[in-house]
Amino acid sequence: MLNSLFKIRYLRKAAKLLKNKRLDDFIFENESKIDEKLSTVSLGKTKSDFLLFLSLIKEYGTGEYREISKKSLLLILGSVLYFMNPMDLVPDFILGAGYLDDISVIAYVVTKLKTELENYRTWKNKKLDKSN
Repeated sequence: MLNSLFKIRYLRKAAKLLKNKRLDDFIFENESKIDEKLSTVSLGKTKSDFLLFLSLIKEYGTGEYREISKKSLLLILGSVLYFMNPMDLVPDFILGAGYLDDISVIAYVVTKLKTELENYRTWKNKKLDKSN
């Protein structure tokens, strides 16, 4: 059910967003909302993956990083949109379970895109090394 909801609702939203808006602007406009939710949610290891998603979206949006397929970018963007929505499949206000679906979506995308995310992480580390 989660997979169907994610594909139907959030991947469509992601496709519209990708078509109509600069992604770095999207992250910038929603940064406080994302930061607020990240500060209240215990994502464990998934948090670093989610932060990698945000970084990739920003750098794709500015044109710095384009070595990712549109399909993969849609999955990443869809997972961010899902995370931002407090009234998803399991509403966030349900104590103990409200964020499990968010974590599941992020983990699903990480598993699905392991190679592309690792390529981005390598690219990003090289970029950071050059700037130091």
